[in-house]
Amino acid sequence: KFEEALDFAQLLTERSPFNGEGWHRRAMLEAHHADFEQAIMSYERALTLNPTDNELLINYGVALDGAGRTDEALEIFDRTLSTNPQNDEALFNKGICFEKAERYKDAIGIFQYLTEVKEFAKDAYYELGFCYDTIGDLEKALASYEAHLDLNPYNFSAWYNRGIIHTQMGMFHKAIESYELALAIKEEFPAAWYNRGNAYANLGKLSEAVESFKECLKLDPEDVSA
Repeated sequence: KFEEALDFAQLLTERSPFNGEGWHRRAMLEAHHADFEQAIMSYERALTLNPTDNELLINYGVALDGAGRTDEALEIFDRTLSTNPQNDEALFNKGICFEKAERYKDAIGIFQYLTEVKEFAKDAYYELGFCYDTIGDLEKALASYEAHLDLNPYNFSAWYNRGIIHTQMGMFHKAIESYELALAIKEEFPAAWYNRGNAYANLGKLSEAVESFKECLKLDPEDVSA
């Protein structure tokens, strides 16, 4: 009940303006509502009260990144890592910033390291898949998504991305298998229906392609390509 939670967090900071944890909670809820600029102000207020709280610093960095202030976010993560080099959460978020800044080789270095950290391995493999796909290394992208799926087999987005890689490799039967696994987990997934249709069309199976495009259009009637 995030709306109610935010109301209470706002009341708390109004009635207890020097409660650093209250400002932290309020900022997290504002960020959840994608009100990043307001969240940043709340985080900054919290930091004046708890300037060395690593969790607070990391969440502040995430909000800065969400607001498109990626360079500032990187500075925050580096600040956290300078005092706590073993903080893998800060390191992971630094990798996400590198992705957004299109510094894919830097991001890959971080995510490869984090595949050895149990808490972050599945997310690191997922991000590696994205990075390798973006730089055109399809074999490594595919291996990364498959490693992620070994750890998190119900992630429909990962099955979908695996299908995209197979499509790019011209492996349309494998792509269809991936899209169908994504759809088995999340049936209302128009992009998966659309790409399943494309894969069938590439195999010359036009009836199956039409069926897929129709399912896509049921979910997204404005999809011009479908």
